[in-house]
Amino acid sequence: MEVELVNIWKKYNKVDALRGVNLVIPRGQITAVLGPSGCGKTTLLKIIAGLVQPDEGRVLFDGVDYTNVPTEKRGVGMVFQDLALFPHMTVYDNVAFGLRVKKVREEEVRSRVKTVLELIGLDPSLYANRRIDELSGGEQQRVALARSLVVEPKVLLLDEPMAHLDYKIKQRLLGEIRRLQKILGITMIYVTHDQTEAMSMADEVVVMSRGVVLQHGPQREVYEKPLSLDVASFFGDVNVLEATFAGIKGEGVVAIRPEDIEVNPSEELDVVYEGTVEDLVFQGPLIRLDVRVNGNSLKVLVGRKEFGRMGIGVGSRIRVGWRLEDLKGAKGVG
Repeated sequence: MEVELVNIWKKYNKVDALRGVNLVIPRGQITAVLGPSGCGKTTLLKIIAGLVQPDEGRVLFDGVDYTNVPTEKRGVGMVFQDLALFPHMTVYDNVAFGLRVKKVREEEVRSRVKTVLELIGLDPSLYANRRIDELSGGEQQRVALARSLVVEPKVLLLDEPMAHLDYKIKQRLLGEIRRLQKILGITMIYVTHDQTEAMSMADEVVVMSRGVVLQHGPQREVYEKPLSLDVASFFGDVNVLEATFAGIKGEGVVAIRPEDIEVNPSEELDVVYEGTVEDLVFQGPLIRLDVRVNGNSLKVLVGRKEFGRMGIGVGSRIRVGWRLEDLKGAKGVG
């Protein structure tokens, strides 16, 4: 389903959690809702699920007003951060729980549980009778996902479900979720404060701050053409520079991403400075250089192989430069 939020307001104890949110979540895609703690993203998810009522505004599913429709009649599945699994039940009973509440025939329950366990990569013959406390964190996450998928939701809501997993398991599961979404074609809304998660899986990104939507669009568009410095700073890493230092006339600040700064450029750029390498940080396929230029500290990213050819280290004098079109937050550029 397409999900539309129309002028949504929500207040808790005189504090506005959401302030006039207008948003269209496209059908059949993964949309990541991204923002710092307290920005309102979980409240937004709960309003879509029907777990929280907005003070003002409407929630539409495919153009139909669902604002006052109870949760169980919305066709929405939800995976919580704490997973909310029943530890005293087996994997099978956890996954079957929603179907049994709906009074689905047990024969169909068995068939659908088996199908969804296979779909998420848990062999029913090995996992169906295991207790939840016998599973790893990643396996528990898959069970929670299976429990939501087995009821065949039209919209699946995920509220920071990877928060407690280590990096490798998280990346594997993010890939699995994306694979499942492509197979099933359902609308997924994924709430996270982790920009890496959003970049790993989302088709669309919603960036929120203090109860408002700052920007919404395809993730590449939001990353490459942020509408504000706040969006640029939260969705990706940036260097914030005084306008004159960056090569722009006038006062104020602009931003440039570390990967858009070139080291010892061979071609003519709009802005070129000489600086000193203060630190080197190994980041796997990338090396981050901390470069001091005219009192400014710049983060610069270069590929590991490219760095190896440069023959530089801490204390090296290098040139850094950029194109004005790569600046974010300056009128007419970025």
